[in-house]
Amino acid sequence: MSEITLNGFSYRIGRLNAVKQFHVMRRIMPVLAASGPALSAVVAGLDTTGTTDLSKMFSALGPVASAIGDLSDEASNFVLGTCLGVVTTNRVGSTWAPVASPQGALMFDDLPLAVVLKLVLLVLQENLGSFLADLGGGSSDGQ
Repeated sequence: MSEITLNGFSYRIGRLNAVKQFHVMRRIMPVLAASGPALSAVVAGLDTTGTTDLSKMFSALGPVASAIGDLSDEASNFVLGTCLGVVTTNRVGSTWAPVASPQGALMFDDLPLAVVLKLVLLVLQENLGSFLADLGGGSSDGQ
């Protein structure tokens, strides 16, 4: 579990179980296939301080945006809801609360799209990063 601060709020990125990882993976596989190295550039545009290197992200966004645009609403909602379902936030000092309900609805009306997308990308990176690296010939760390 990692922790990040975005727009002044703390978030914890949780773990998806293996079955949820599989179902998320099968829905985003067309995005990964169409995007190739462009997706890595988008993820590289994020850093752990919550800032974004927009030049890296925008230069890579073309193929990623096209692939994401081809996803069905059902697949998109599944990925967003599943990923946000393992994120918690600390907005009042000591209590951590889920960002999304079990049905995938956002629990906070003031979450901007940029934060939501960063959180989803971080969940994907945290949960699927080692698997994707293994597909590319990287070494396995057992996760």
